[in-house]
Order: sequence, then C-alpha cells, then structure tokens
Amino acid sequence: MNNVKSESVDAIYEIKGNEQLPVKNVQLKNIQVEKVNKFVNKANNVQDLFVDNVTYSELAIPEETPAK
Repeated sequence: MNNVKSESVDAIYEIKGNEQLPVKNVQLKNIQVEKVNKFVNKANNVQDLFVDNVTYSELAIPEETPAK
C-alpha cells in the first residue's frame, strides 16, 4: 500500500497472519492519517513488514469504562 491519505480511521493497519502460514512481504509507505480512533497498528504472524513514512496527527483512543 502506497500514497494513502485519510481523515479518520479506527487503525492505520492491522495485519493478522496464521502461525503456519504467516503474511509475508508487506510494504506500507507514505500513509497520512489525521485522526486514529482505536489503535495505531497491530501485526501478528507477519514476516518482512516494511513501514516507511506512516504518520498521524491525532490519537483519540477512548478511555476504557471500568467494570461494574
């Protein structure tokens, strides 16, 4: 993925591979986000993840509500 702009996202990226069959050779370049609402990124079972110039302006993660 290359040259992406967005105003608001839940996450910039979330990549989920399988332990026996991982995701391979992912490139994320030149991604600009104004507001991230849940989390910035997650990557599980990923091989050769290349991230370059991925930016955001505001992190608006909601506070967790205590259990009753």
